Amino acid sequence: MRAVGEVSGAVAPTWHEQYERMLRWLERLSESTTHDDRHLDDFHAFFITCFHLKDWLQEDPAVDTKIRGKVEGFLEQFMASTLRGSRQWVETLRRQQDAPIRFTGTSGEADD
Repeated sequence: MRAVGEVSGAVAPTWHEQYERMLRWLERLSESTTHDDRHLDDFHAFFITCFHLKDWLQEDPAVDTKIRGKVEGFLEQFMASTLRGSRQWVETLRRQQDAPIRFTGTSGEADD
C-alpha cells in the first residue's frame, strides 16, 4: 500500500511545481516576438495554469488558511494586470489578421 502523497513510489506533485510551471509560461509570453496562434495558445495555457495554481493552493492543507482565503483575489489581480499588458499584443494581432478576433463557443460556431 502506498503512503499518502506518493504516486507509484514518487512524491505527489505540490503547488510549488504548479507555481514554477506558471512562471515558465509567463516567461514564454514575455520572450515571444510573434503574434500568431501559438502565442495565443501560450496565453491560454498560462491562464489555465494560473487557475490550477489557485486550486492547488486552496486545497493544500499545508498552506495557511489566511493565505488560502486570499489566493483567488490575488491571482485575479495578477491575471488582470497581465491582460492589461497584453492589450498591445491583441491590437497587433487584430491588425495582422485584418479582422476582429472572434472566439467560438463549444459548438464551433462564432459567438456574436
